[in-house]
Amino acid sequence: MRRLMLALALAGAVLILGATAVGAQAPKLSVLPGSASQFQTLTLTGENFAPGAALWVTFVSPSGEEILYTGSDGPASVVVERDGRFTLSVVPAVDFAGARAGRWRVTACTFDSSECWEATFTVRP
Repeated sequence: MRRLMLALALAGAVLILGATAVGAQAPKLSVLPGSASQFQTLTLTGENFAPGAALWVTFVSPSGEEILYTGSDGPASVVVERDGRFTLSVVPAVDFAGARAGRWRVTACTFDSSECWEATFTVRP
């Protein structure tokens, strides 16, 4: 009888833990608007990230040039808020000197680069 109760308790715990993992949403990045002129503000938003996580954000031009997100003092990380979100805004003509028109990619990666997420956007002339 004890073995049966223990087996049922373990099965219940597995079901509860499995339901929690299934209900969790994967992190995602988005850029709005998805297409903008070089002089418009683009907003990068991350959702469902681990609160407090620090991420490197890199923008990749149509030609493959990588531009690391920087603050006033040089390369900067983005720290995820308590609600699992972060936002940052860029203006291509200002933040990406000599920004080329075309399809761009942005990645947000953990410091050890073991996990990365990606979004794309278009810069118009």
